[in-house]
Amino acid sequence: MRFDCKRYSMDEFLTDPSKFFAKPLNVVACDGMAREKKHRILGQWRVDAEALSTAKAENLGDGEASRLREVLEALRCLEQDGDGAKAQSMRGASVGTTVLGAKRA
Repeated sequence: MRFDCKRYSMDEFLTDPSKFFAKPLNVVACDGMAREKKHRILGQWRVDAEALSTAKAENLGDGEASRLREVLEALRCLEQDGDGAKAQSMRGASVGTTVLGAKRA
């Protein structure tokens, strides 16, 4: 099944990007989404990851791992390769049969 990123609104993506994408690189590889939208989604994911890292540093985290490093890598990919070709090649076999590794909502 192919993940249809047009099915959801930008507000939904920005509320919790990890609800829709298994990992940050999947945002970059999402077909049919404008580069600016991808950047906004990854920007929000970065804010969330930074907040989680800060909470963990202050012993306020709930054990959830921050994905800040992955988000920063995805942002670099987006800047270097706006069409997502590099991100698609980096997804690897761990994504399985779900296109783009998108989570089912």
